[in-house]
Amino acid sequence: MPEIRTREEFLKVMDENRLWGGWMLALEDGSMSGAESYQEQKDTAETYKERFPDWAEEIIKEAELVKNAEEKSV
Repeated sequence: MPEIRTREEFLKVMDENRLWGGWMLALEDGSMSGAESYQEQKDTAETYKERFPDWAEEIIKEAELVKNAEEKSV
């Protein structure tokens, strides 16, 4: 795991992990719904929760709100 000192660095690592896992490609080509993509984001944050509890919890809460809003609109 790279050295992470700021929230911005934390978010960059989260983005890199999602991209590496094909998250963005799946979202762009429609093979993954928005709700599924937010679940991926939440899962990635869970990975870092022990080391960065506040930042990870913030991402997890945001992902849950968006996921729930999208599920209600369907």
